[in-house]
Amino acid sequence: MAHGLIQPQPGRQIEDTGNQYLIYLAQRSLLQSFGSEYKMHSLVHSLVMAVTADESLCLSGTDKSSNQHKNEKVSIRHIALISDNMKMAEILLNNLRTLLFIRTTRTNFEYGSLFMKLKCVRVLCLGDKRLRHLPESIGNLKQLRYLDLSHTVVSTVPDELCSLYNLQTLKLSISFSSKPLQNACRI
Repeated sequence: MAHGLIQPQPGRQIEDTGNQYLIYLAQRSLLQSFGSEYKMHSLVHSLVMAVTADESLCLSGTDKSSNQHKNEKVSIRHIALISDNMKMAEILLNNLRTLLFIRTTRTNFEYGSLFMKLKCVRVLCLGDKRLRHLPESIGNLKQLRYLDLSHTVVSTVPDELCSLYNLQTLKLSISFSSKPLQNACRI
């Protein structure tokens, strides 16, 4: 949904259309169904990784593979970063469409400056049990369509979240209280 790959159909919820796509892919053995969950077959995953090698990147720990992109024309659009070292991926942030960011240490991290650099991001998944409050700069992510905070302890959201007009999905943890959200987004 966040990347515009699901075509809306009149009279149907876009989520229902997406579920129909999943069933179609499972029927053709591109996905394996495990109850209500789907998993990509390992051969299909290998093919996808080969086809998207110039568009996606996974960095973890002290991985130095981002250095290879410094002198090339950068076309990376999707990054999974499992580290605290944002400098590894900093050169790639300007045109990024997807960021999966999982923090690994207990040091403080400045999310405000990160959000200022993400001009085109549509999908943002944060994994940080130390993240309690979103900075106001979240409002700068005008293209954001999917925000996953389910692996954080965010308990309130700033008013700026309500200015994200393209936001389609906001995923929160079960312990999230809906009262601060209602207060922040006065409907």
